[in-house]
Amino acid sequence: MKPRVLEVSGQEIVRVAMKHACEKAGFDVFVASNGDEALAIYHSDGPFEFVLSDPLWDHAAAIKDAFHLAREIRKEFPGQKIGLHTSREELINNAEHLPVLLKTTLSRSQQVDDFLRSFK
Repeated sequence: MKPRVLEVSGQEIVRVAMKHACEKAGFDVFVASNGDEALAIYHSDGPFEFVLSDPLWDHAAAIKDAFHLAREIRKEFPGQKIGLHTSREELINNAEHLPVLLKTTLSRSQQVDDFLRSFK
């Protein structure tokens, strides 16, 4: 059985690109467009090898951002590996007070498999 990843992004183009890259790296991929969807998928299909997320998405959702999602998941599954992917360095720098996330910048030139390896 392949390792599984949950990808969360409010942008369809990011979800599609990350899904494709993670599948190419050998993962089964589940996708969600916001934190509410992600938490529902996590409860029905989790845990996952990794939960990967953009830091921000639709604020109409009850789960407001990746940091909130990480706290919710970690309440029930403290060992879950959770990664933040963004090209916006300021979002990572501002997350230092949130130890629940592994923080990595995914640049256009970085391969997803390298990104995933950074969590092992």
